[in-house]
Amino acid sequence: MFRYLFFLLMLFSGLNICRAQPANRHFDAARKLEIARNYKKASREYRKAVQAGTNDPYLYAVAGDYFLNRNEFPDAVQTFEKAMLKASASQDFTLQLAKAYVLNNQPDKANALLYRQQAVYTARHPRYPEYSKLQKDVNFHFRYKADTLLPPAVPLGSYVNTKYDEYFPSIHGNDEELVFTRRTNGVDEDFYIARKDTLCAWTRIEDLGIPFNTSRHESAHFMSFDRNYMFYMRCGNPRTNEITMGGCDLYMAYRKDTAWSEGEPFGPTINTAHYEGMPCLSSDNRTLYFVSDKPGGFGGKDIYVTRYTDGLWQLPENLGNVINTAYDEMAPFLAIDNHTLYFSSNGHPGFGGMDIFVSHKNPDGSWSPPRNLGHTINTPYNEMSLVVHANGEKAYFASDKPDGNGGYDLYEVTLPEQVRPQPMSIVYGKVIDTFGNFKLSNAIIEFFDTERQQTLQTVVSNRGDGSYVVALPIHTTIAQKVFRFGYREWLDTFRLDRQMVAAFDIRNIPMVPEGFEYPEEKDIQITYDLTKINFQKNQLHISEDILAPVLAQLREFMQPGFTIQIYSYTDDSGTPFINQDYSFRRARLVADALLSAGFEEDQLDVRGWGDANALVPNDSEENRFQNRRIEIKVTGNERLFQALNIWQD
Repeated sequence: MFRYLFFLLMLFSGLNICRAQPANRHFDAARKLEIARNYKKASREYRKAVQAGTNDPYLYAVAGDYFLNRNEFPDAVQTFEKAMLKASASQDFTLQLAKAYVLNNQPDKANALLYRQQAVYTARHPRYPEYSKLQKDVNFHFRYKADTLLPPAVPLGSYVNTKYDEYFPSIHGNDEELVFTRRTNGVDEDFYIARKDTLCAWTRIEDLGIPFNTSRHESAHFMSFDRNYMFYMRCGNPRTNEITMGGCDLYMAYRKDTAWSEGEPFGPTINTAHYEGMPCLSSDNRTLYFVSDKPGGFGGKDIYVTRYTDGLWQLPENLGNVINTAYDEMAPFLAIDNHTLYFSSNGHPGFGGMDIFVSHKNPDGSWSPPRNLGHTINTPYNEMSLVVHANGEKAYFASDKPDGNGGYDLYEVTLPEQVRPQPMSIVYGKVIDTFGNFKLSNAIIEFFDTERQQTLQTVVSNRGDGSYVVALPIHTTIAQKVFRFGYREWLDTFRLDRQMVAAFDIRNIPMVPEGFEYPEEKDIQITYDLTKINFQKNQLHISEDILAPVLAQLREFMQPGFTIQIYSYTDDSGTPFINQDYSFRRARLVADALLSAGFEEDQLDVRGWGDANALVPNDSEENRFQNRRIEIKVTGNERLFQALNIWQD
C-alpha cells in the first residue's frame, strides 16, 4: 500500500514538473524576445507560458506586468487572476489585479477586490498610496457621465502616423503646419513637419532638419505665439559644463530674419543634472512651463513655471499640489488666453492610464482643481501632449490606444465646450515711422483692459520687420500704449467684439519722431543728452570712477518735472533674450545708483533695448564696443531747462 501511494505521489509530481518545464521554456523565450524588442513574438510566448501553467506565482506576475505595460489588458487580467490563485499567504497581487480590472474597463470587479482588502491596506501600509489611487480611479468610473454628443477623436492618417511613436504635436499658423516628434526604432527622436494638401489632408511630411535635429534626441518642441522663438527638449547630452547639465535639457532657438539660429541650452537656473523637458510658453513670451523630476517635487515628474522678469528667467517654481501629485504630470500646454492649462497625469482620478486634464488660473494666481477631459479624449490607455487651436475648439493629442498604426499616434478632436479656453481674438500689426514709413523694431506695446483696470499683455515689436502679434479677450475695451526710443508715446483705444483667429484684426501703429513739433504746440518738451557709458563684452558692472561724475551731473535734475532716461543697448552677438537681459541689467546699475542718491522711481525711465539702434555696423570689435552702451538723457519742459540755464547745442 505504501509503495502504491509513493508511486502516485511521484507520478503527480512528475506531471507537475513536466507541465512546469514547457511554461519555463516559454517564459525564458518571452523574456529574451522582450529584451530584443520583438514584442509581437514576446506576447505570444508569454501567452503560451500562462496557458501551460506554473506553480510559481511570480512568473505570472512577470507576465502580467508585461501585459500591462504593453496595453494588453485582457491578458493582464487573466494572468494576475492565476497569480492570485497560486499566491501564498505572504504573496499578494491584489493591486496588480485591481489595476488590470480598471484598465480593462471592469470597475465593478476592481471595486469588489479592493473592498475585500480594505482591512489590509490601511493608511500605515507601505502600498496604501497605490491602493488609494486605484480606489479613486474606480470611484471616477462610477460617477463619470459620458459626453455622447461629440464625435470621437480621429487619427491623422498613415502619412503622419506610422509603426513608430508620434507625439508632442504643435500647431503653426492657422492650422497650416503641424510639427511633431517621431521616435524611430524605439530610440531616436526627431522633429517632423506636416502640411496639408489641396484636400486638407496631412500628406506632406518632411524631416524638420537642421538646426533642430541632430544625432541626439530632440523632442517636445514649442514655438512661441509670435513664431520668433522655438523651445524644445534635447536628450543624451553629456555633462560637460555648467550650462549643459546632461541628460534631458531645455533648449531655445530664435528666428533671425528668415533663418533659425542654432539651439542654445538654458543655463543652470533652469537646466539641472535631472530631467528638464516638455516646454510650453505663454502667448506673451513671459512665462515658461516645463517638466522636471528634480528633487523637491511631489514625486515622479512635476510641472514647473519660470517667469521672464527684469530681463531674466527667474528660478522655477513648482506649480503645487493642486496640479502635481506623487505620480507623473507631463506635457503642459497653456492656451492663448494664458489662463487655461492642459496637461497629462496618471496621478489624478481617471480611466486608469495617463489622462489629459484641464485647470484654470484663478484671479489670485492659484489653479483650479484639475478636470478630466472625458472619454471623448481619454481612454484606459495613455493620452498625452494635447495642444489647442487658437479658436479653442479643435485640439490635437497623442494616444497609444490599439486602434492606431503602432505605438503613440496623433489624433484630432473637437473639445467639449465646458473644457475650452476663453474665446480670444488675434491682433496683428506693424510699428512704423509715420513719415518715413519704415518698420520700427523693439517698440514696447502695452494692452490694458479699461473695464477691469488690469494690464492684459506687454509685447515687443519684432526686430526683423517691426511686427507684433497678440491674443486678446473678446468683448473687451482695450487701451493701447506704445513706447519706442526716439519716438513719441502712442495711445489708442479700441474694442474687440468678435473672435478673429483665421483672419487677424490688423492694427498698424504709426509713430511720430520725438523731435517733431506740431505747429500749434506751445508747451515744448526738450531732451538734453547728458552722457554715455560703454561696456566691455559680458561686462555687468560700472566702476565708481565712471559712475561718480555721472551722479554729480544728474543731481541738479533731482526736482519735479524732469525725467531721467536710462536707455541701454548691446551689440548683436547674443540672442535677443540675452541681449535684452544684459541691456536691462546694465540700465538698472545706473537706476539703482540714482535711487540710492535720492531720486524717486517715477523720475526714472529705465529700458533695455537689446541690440536695437546700433550707432555703427557690428562688423568689428571696436564698433561693437561703441554699440554696447548706456545713453543717459534728461527730458523736461523747456522752461525748466531755462531756469537751470542749460541748453543743448
